[in-house]
Amino acid sequence: MLAKNIVALLPNELPSLRHLSLSFYWDPSDGTQFPNCPVLDRVEMLMHRKPYLSHWGTNLAHVTTLSFGTDADWEPYDTSTLSLFPALQDLTLFATHTDRRPGSLVPKHQLAQPFQHLQTLRVRGSLPPELLTWLVAPTLEALHIEANDSGWTSTDTLGDSFSSLCLYLYALLPQIVYHKEPEWATDLSKYVQKCTRIETLFVSKWMEAECIASLGGSNVVLYVL
Repeated sequence: MLAKNIVALLPNELPSLRHLSLSFYWDPSDGTQFPNCPVLDRVEMLMHRKPYLSHWGTNLAHVTTLSFGTDADWEPYDTSTLSLFPALQDLTLFATHTDRRPGSLVPKHQLAQPFQHLQTLRVRGSLPPELLTWLVAPTLEALHIEANDSGWTSTDTLGDSFSSLCLYLYALLPQIVYHKEPEWATDLSKYVQKCTRIETLFVSKWMEAECIASLGGSNVVLYVL
């Protein structure tokens, strides 16, 4: 069933809706509007197609928690969707596919997008470097580096492409990452060394020795969990 047909079955307003989860959703381009959701706070989107602002109105402008990602390739219009969430405090970006080197995502002329209220960012799987360059979070407190089911992370691109500096870095990774990304410790240290605000790094037990070796001279407090 087309999205516009589904929306047509809904009332004009969903006054109590706080959580919305969408998979493979195509925004109608004919002006069909999603019901007004005045208290919508948390959204999950998997494989969301090209966005149409007129479809959402102001519904996404006050959402504070978003999980957004794909099990295929990221598309340039994905950043347009993310731009519809200016009030985010908690953002999860994920890629479930096993492609180690995602294709180009953001046009080089596109300006960075500041998320002024973002406090927590989770990066799961291997994301395009352009996405992390585009995303700016001046008030970021916690960054979580997570592996997808195949053991891929964005550790390398975070060190090279991500400019936002955090206070707390969580890299609680499964040991499969050691075999997928043998340079994980060097890549992780790149971000830690440039992260002048960082206070604490949390890592898994198997990562302890290499983290201590690669972070020599750093003032960061290391916790092993």
